[in-house]
Amino acid sequence: IQRFPKYLVIHLKRFSETRWSKLSNIVEFPTSDSELNMGSYGANSNSNVHYSLYAISNHMGSTAGGHYVALCKHPVSRKWHEFNDNIVSEALSENHLVSSSAYILFYERT
Repeated sequence: IQRFPKYLVIHLKRFSETRWSKLSNIVEFPTSDSELNMGSYGANSNSNVHYSLYAISNHMGSTAGGHYVALCKHPVSRKWHEFNDNIVSEALSENHLVSSSAYILFYERT
């Protein structure tokens, strides 16, 4: 990678090849500030390119029907909030963000 983007979106494969079943494996991913270092993937592998997780799109349910819920970190308070239809609530602590429902991860370069 010659130039890293300001925002990095990672899509986790959650649906099997048959597209009729959902994969529910837990995929570990960095959740703390500046914890994801992509520097080794760049043209200059000695550089440090850090990203911080700021949102997660979770999918619950199956391929036949499901529900999406967003978890987002407030830019000032740094607290995580859950957006579930018309309800916004303070989400679980950072160590509870990794789950088998995680579908899309949103990172910002720090």
